[in-house]
Amino acid sequence: MAKTICYIGDSWTDPLGHTRHWSYIVSDALGTATLNKGMGGQYTEQILARFQSDVVNNHPYGVVILAGGNDYLVANGDNAAAAASAVERIKQMVDMAKAANIIPVLLFYGRVKPTNGELEARMAYTPGFEEALRNYVTSAGLPFYSAWNDAGMFCESHPELYQQDGLHLSDAGDAYYANAMLATVKQGFGIADEEIEASKKKQSRLTMSKLRDLLQRLTLRLQTFWVRLKGQTCRRSSHPTT
Repeated sequence: MAKTICYIGDSWTDPLGHTRHWSYIVSDALGTATLNKGMGGQYTEQILARFQSDVVNNHPYGVVILAGGNDYLVANGDNAAAAASAVERIKQMVDMAKAANIIPVLLFYGRVKPTNGELEARMAYTPGFEEALRNYVTSAGLPFYSAWNDAGMFCESHPELYQQDGLHLSDAGDAYYANAMLATVKQGFGIADEEIEASKKKQSRLTMSKLRDLLQRLTLRLQTFWVRLKGQTCRRSSHPTT
């Protein structure tokens, strides 16, 4: 059975409305199963509240955590305190994962440029949050990929990676983000190339087996249909109309 990776977070993790969300692209590349628990609009407090039921109770091999963006979009006044609170909740998620022998990997957002003027103004707070989270993961020795300083994901220069709101990823953005984080996620979960290849071959065999089973069932149904049709034709021919 393939290892399962859980992805938890806010709208950046929520696959709703995406053709092929980055979480599925990553899991496909790693040969792992996907358990997506992204939920749009949530803060770290809400994500932490469901971490036990959505992550720990499902016993995945690893968990990818991407959270805190909404905390900062509504931050007003003491932004350092907002960052500290968000990072503290993420730390609690990491501790819960480790206590359950689930490997945690942390992510951070790309440099968005919201078309909503009020939200764009609040994005000035984000670098402080990214720095606070980076300091934590560095001290804790956690695998971490941040797209914030990846020039290839700056919305201002690469608007094609984002939806019209300038805040969420487009299909092209999903593909870029997945490929950019892949090495970090792969190393963080300790998944070797041989394991990926073996998992993909096994999945291919399972797919072929399912296709053969489907073909056999379709063939049986066609045979049954043909026998019934033939029987009806014979009965009609033995009772000609006058």
